[in-house]
Amino acid sequence: MILDNVNSCLIICAIALLVARYVVWMETDEGNAENLGQLNSSTSFFSKRRSASLETVSPYKPVKIFITTEEGVNTQSPGSQAVLTTENFKVK
Repeated sequence: MILDNVNSCLIICAIALLVARYVVWMETDEGNAENLGQLNSSTSFFSKRRSASLETVSPYKPVKIFITTEEGVNTQSPGSQAVLTTENFKVK
């Protein structure tokens, strides 16, 4: 069986979406990225209502929050695939 490139890409991309973990990161006022944890989905992957949550604490002051897709949740540095990023902000 021969698959064309489009079909192969769609199959691989769909599998990657099912395996990926969404990890929340905080850029600190010291310029470091801290892994805050994995987003926990409250609905199934194919649900129309997509929501997720994360509760965490950190001793650092945040500058920006961003979410990446990662193969594992315990990674020490963010991958290059950011799916959501806030603008820089200041915490009083």
